[in-house]
Amino acid sequence: MTIIKNHDTSICWQAHTLDNHIIAEFIRLEKECSSDCDVFMFYDNSRNDFKRPNLLNNSNIWLFNFDDLQNKYNLNKFRKKPLVIGNKIFPLLDFSSKYKYDKYWLIEHDVRFTGKWCDFFDYFKSNSCDLLGTTFYRYSFRKSWKWWRSLKTPKKIKVKRKNRVRGFFPVLRISKKGLYIVLQGNKTGWQGHHEISLPAILDYFGLGYEDIGGDGEFVLAENINRFYLNTPKNKGLGPGTFVCPPTRPLEEVIPNKLYHGIK
Repeated sequence: MTIIKNHDTSICWQAHTLDNHIIAEFIRLEKECSSDCDVFMFYDNSRNDFKRPNLLNNSNIWLFNFDDLQNKYNLNKFRKKPLVIGNKIFPLLDFSSKYKYDKYWLIEHDVRFTGKWCDFFDYFKSNSCDLLGTTFYRYSFRKSWKWWRSLKTPKKIKVKRKNRVRGFFPVLRISKKGLYIVLQGNKTGWQGHHEISLPAILDYFGLGYEDIGGDGEFVLAENINRFYLNTPKNKGLGPGTFVCPPTRPLEEVIPNKLYHGIK
């Protein structure tokens, strides 16, 4: 695999399966963004099933599998089982050990943007926050969220539940400093579903995070409901455009909004 680094920002489209809709959206992402960012497809090849479609012959592909990552990193566990669903940051950690960028975007394959992707990324180009994501809220806002208790810290560090913040990360951007802090945290005993561990680690070490908007206290006033809509107080975050349960293919859409998860 030959990868040529042309820019200071990477966009990583993460998938564990491929169909015509996923490939078409990735190609759209490449066409709209490759002049300003290096665009990659991250593919979970745990089943050794990746076959490069002809349409992706000139694309940057990064293959990984969770068995390798589990042996290489201290993968998060919950109730003694590897927390695959909560470890989506680890392929990016592994990638960043070889390819250095100032900023890394990670986008899940079931995310869609109903505008030009380049306009979305350009909007945050001058934003220096170490972690951008969606749907940040505090423990007191929704105590019933089941992954609060997955957070584990080194013995001498305590993060009280009342101080914990959760984020939702089908779309995220993290700085190289942020990734370094996450890697060091992993080595020293920080554990947990990435939706709680990422804000917790960065907050402890004095790095900032911000909601791309959305609503709530972590969204800048000018960004309220700018890029997505959802209902954080509800379990599946619905109703809205950016929710947890699978939604139908896009038919009637709101322009310039992020949608998740499109099946």
